[in-house]
Amino acid sequence: MRAGILSGRGRIDGCAAAAPCTRTGERQTRNEVYGLAELHEVDAYLRDLYAVCDVQGLPLEGAISEYSPGQIELTLAHKPDALRAADDAVLYKRAAKGIALNHGMEATFMAKPFADCAGSGLHIHVSVEDRDGRNIFADADPAGSPALRHAIGGLRETLADTMAILAPNANSYRRFRANSYAPTSPSWGSTTVPSPCVCRQAALRAVTSNTASPAPTPTPIWRSPPCWPASTMV
Repeated sequence: MRAGILSGRGRIDGCAAAAPCTRTGERQTRNEVYGLAELHEVDAYLRDLYAVCDVQGLPLEGAISEYSPGQIELTLAHKPDALRAADDAVLYKRAAKGIALNHGMEATFMAKPFADCAGSGLHIHVSVEDRDGRNIFADADPAGSPALRHAIGGLRETLADTMAILAPNANSYRRFRANSYAPTSPSWGSTTVPSPCVCRQAALRAVTSNTASPAPTPTPIWRSPPCWPASTMV
């Protein structure tokens, strides 16, 4: 799950603005993706967020800074119960918003809070195991097993219908544009392709891993359009 952007309560010139650093009082105007300094600036907020998630039993994992000012991506660990995973996402969203208010900030999961900056979205990782615990998507073929290709085909076929849930308001569609790390068509790609940028534009992405077996282990990632309960802005 991706957590989005920290924006301060109040506005500057009538527009939303990134939250000021709790240490220096300065507002971010740009972000270094994967930067440690950006996380350090909001460490008090993150510590409280992790503490609350621990109390609630929410499997919150690593945090990284992303491309927009104040934007942070956090991950919720996978679990076999899809309904419980969805509940975790909603509980996490409420926790992120409530703790932000305690720090004088406002959390938003809006898809495109800043017109000229990267927006927020969500990756949903999906895998299917058989009764013996084998990933049915895994195959020696880098393109994946027939089951993987059928799964991708089914997701592509129903993707338009799911937009009512994945992109529920007008702001969601402001993120759909070329070169914005958001899909603009029901396309799919694989991490085995030469250019990772091409794959990041895909609506569905097959990720390969060699950790479980000598053969690649493809896992489809459903790249939700923005505005799913995964991105946070404070």
